[in-house]
Amino acid sequence: MRLGDEVAALARPGGIEMLASDACVYCAQARHWFSTHKVPFQECSIERDPACAARFRALMSPGTPVLVVRGQVQLGFEPRRVRDRLAAPG
Repeated sequence: MRLGDEVAALARPGGIEMLASDACVYCAQARHWFSTHKVPFQECSIERDPACAARFRALMSPGTPVLVVRGQVQLGFEPRRVRDRLAAPG
């Protein structure tokens, strides 16, 4: 629970974006974790949003979710990496 509180305290609207697939189990887990801990994040679907799909292809990611945390791309969902990026200066 503490990690969720830390991420929620550090997160600001627009600071976390998730490029997700509708069928992705890990995306659903990330979505649930963010919501449970009241962490503000934006999400787009690579199946339903052409601009999101184009960004996903441009990143040449092998899978989803792709998180963009304060401009840094992170493949997969690991709350500690999200916290570390949010806590980093700049």
